[in-house]
Formats: sequence, C-alpha cells, structure tokens
Amino acid sequence: MDTNQEQSNAGPVSDRPDIEKHPALRKDGAVDPSATSTNATIKEGDNNEVDYRTMSWWRAASLMIAETISLGILSLPKAVATVGLMPGIILILFIGALASYGGYVIYMMKMKYPNIFSFADAFELMAPFGRPQLGRWFAEVMQDVLIVFVMAAHVLTFTVMMNTLTGHATCTVHWAIVGAVLSLILTLPRTYKSHGLISMFSCASICAAVFIAMIGIGTVNEPQRIFAVTPADITTYHAGAMVTAEIVTAFTGSIAFFGFIDEMKKPGDFPKALALLQTCALTFYLVVAIVIYTYIGQDVKAPAIGSANPVVRKVAYGIACPTIVIAGVINAVIASKNIYKIVWRSNPDVMKEKSWRARSSWWAIIAILWVIAFVIAEAIPIFGNLLGILGAALCVWFTVGFPALFWLWMNKDQLRQKLLLTIMNWAVIAISLAICIVGLWGSGVQIGLDAKESGTPFSCKDNSL
Repeated sequence: MDTNQEQSNAGPVSDRPDIEKHPALRKDGAVDPSATSTNATIKEGDNNEVDYRTMSWWRAASLMIAETISLGILSLPKAVATVGLMPGIILILFIGALASYGGYVIYMMKMKYPNIFSFADAFELMAPFGRPQLGRWFAEVMQDVLIVFVMAAHVLTFTVMMNTLTGHATCTVHWAIVGAVLSLILTLPRTYKSHGLISMFSCASICAAVFIAMIGIGTVNEPQRIFAVTPADITTYHAGAMVTAEIVTAFTGSIAFFGFIDEMKKPGDFPKALALLQTCALTFYLVVAIVIYTYIGQDVKAPAIGSANPVVRKVAYGIACPTIVIAGVINAVIASKNIYKIVWRSNPDVMKEKSWRARSSWWAIIAILWVIAFVIAEAIPIFGNLLGILGAALCVWFTVGFPALFWLWMNKDQLRQKLLLTIMNWAVIAISLAICIVGLWGSGVQIGLDAKESGTPFSCKDNSL
C-alpha cells in the first residue's frame, strides 16, 4: 500500500475563497446541476488560468494501480497459508469488494461536495458540535500516523532486503539505521516532482520482483501439500485475525482518491478507473497468493520474496529496491508537508522561502518522522505483524469504515427511506470495527509469541531467514 498522492495545498474548506467563485458550487458546498462542468478550471489572478483536470480515466486508473499495489502484496501468500486456500480466497474477494464499495462512496462524496480534496476536508465538513477544526485535526492525525507506519514498513523491509543481499553482514539494527538515514537524505528536498511517474515505476518494480519470485519458485519447487482450510492444530484464531487485517492493507489506496477525482478531465468516469483498479488488483493478488502458497505450502514466508531460493531471492529484492526505498520517501514527503503546513499556518509565506528557518523546520520535521518510523520498525521487527497493526488500526477505516460513514452523513435526511442501504452501511462500519479490534488483538498476541523467536525489539538477529 502507498499513499503517494500529495494532498491539496488548499486550506480548510471553510476558508477557501475559490469555493464561492466556482460556478458549480452552492454556498453549502453541494453541486449546482445547472452550472456543473466536468472541465472546470481553477483560476489564478485575473489573466492566468490553470486547468488541473487533465487526467483521462485510464491514466487515473494506472496511477491508482500504482498507488495501491505495493508492499501489502508481499504478505498475501502467508495470509492464505494461515487460514487455508478457500478462506484466503474468500477473504481477498470480500475485502476487495468492500474496498470497491468504499472507493465508490468516496466518488459520490466528491461529486456532491466538489470542494473536498482530502479526508481531512470531508471530516471538517462532517464535524459535530460546530467544531470543524476538530474533524480536520482528527483526520489529519490519523492520516499522518498511517503514513508513518507505512514508512516504518519500508524501513523494516529494507533491513530484510539488505540481510538477504549481504548474507546478514552486520547487525539488523545497523541496516535499519542505514535505511532510515538514506530515506531521510532523499526526503530533504521540499518538492517532489512527477509523483505519478515515480509511483508507476515503484509499482512496476514490486510487480516484477514478485513475478521473478513466482517463476523461480515454480520452476524449482514441486507443488506442496496445501489445505483448503488450514487445520486448527497448525494455525490459530489470533493469527487468522491478524492476516485479515494484513489483507486490508493490500487494498489501501483510497486515501488518494479525492485527489485523483479532482484532477480528472471527466470526474464522472472515475467508476471506470475504480473498476479497472479493483479488477487488476484482485487478479494479481489472487494469482500471487495462490501460486506461491501452492508451491511453498505452509512454510511460505512474509515478505513472500523470502520463499524463493537464495539466488532468486537476491535478484527479486534487487529489483524491488525502488519500491522499498522510493515509495517510503514519497510517503515521508507527504506526511512532512502536512505537518509543515500546520507549523507555518500563521505565516504560510515561510514555506516558499529558502531561508534558514524554512529549511531547518523542514529538516527537523522529516528527521523526527524518520526517527519515529525507525523506532516502530525496530519495535515491531516482523513484517507481517507490522502490517497487521497498520491494517487493523488505520487502513480498515480509510478503506472501508470512513466511506460508510460518508454515505450515512450524505443521506442523513433519508435514512428511513433508504433503510436497506442504511443497514448495509452500518454493517460495514461494524465489520470495520470488528477487524480493528480483533486485528489489533491478533497482532498483539502474535507479536508476543514471535518475540521469543525473533528476539526482542532492536535485535541484531537476521530477519531474512
């Protein structure tokens, strides 16, 4: 999962001067049908006009695929091994369906309220008790915490990669420090151009690495004994709960959907882009999970690349390196910019300066974020456990829970008239809450059990084995 789409530079919904000027908006933020245009522009000054809506639906789909397919895919074969082939397939399909619905509701929210550019904007609009800033802060904090956990996952995967490539040449903590420092250096520039191309390159590298691992596994290994449903004496309930949360992580690309819709030539074509994304993601996820599990069996590892033979494993990790490093850096830039805007909210012109205060504050922010990511990566030193915590605590809400809440808020005056849909959306929120609670429990139990084998936090032990 990546969150590489940068959030809008616009301020809070209630403070934006462009809202009243937009011909398609009423004062309540809703669309005026008589004035709607799918090719609306954002004007700058009296003579300059910049059209930000330049993406076709297939271009948007390609970027959405690049945003979604990332490190999360590396946990799927292990997830299937934990619960069994049939439950694993059902879980992937079910969570994929929920993610598709969540994406469509985000589209509905954007169409009804075009001035929303992010989850923070949406929560500012929905905030109760007349406290819009409370809603914005809630969403911004959750989003930034999610991104920091994603950064930690990249640091952790970097240590696995380096231990694989070097044969555990030094302490794993040293590799984590190298990964965090390297990422910090790459995050120093305050601008990051061509996010889309970088995201697509990152996606291509992880896909190529997984394909190489699959080919290597399939040509060397014979099909192993697998289970339609994994017996209770091999797996546990808490492990099943944790891998359910891991699967959610693989579908978490929706955090960027508001921005994608806003930049499409025809926002009404977003459902086509969403359908292409989910078709590609589901197909790829199922193929990878089934093939690797079939040829490795219950001994499959997470990250899945670790299940290949030593030579193939090194080649695959070498090719996956751009995803492991660059995707984490882009996430860091996004989180840092969010905090940077908050720090200089009272004096936003500082953000454009090349002064010492502008640079030093930026450097301090990124240093703090990478230190936190490093600590998380070392505190939860097993890849699957970290993704389980991430999926249960955060990803499930941005992917499934919050969109269902959006639907209830948009239809708050028609809940009885749309009773079946109301019940369905409350059920989706209940499912999200269940995955959150049970997933956190399962991940916590598994972390405690794995600590005996993997060592304590900040252990030098080889995590590539």
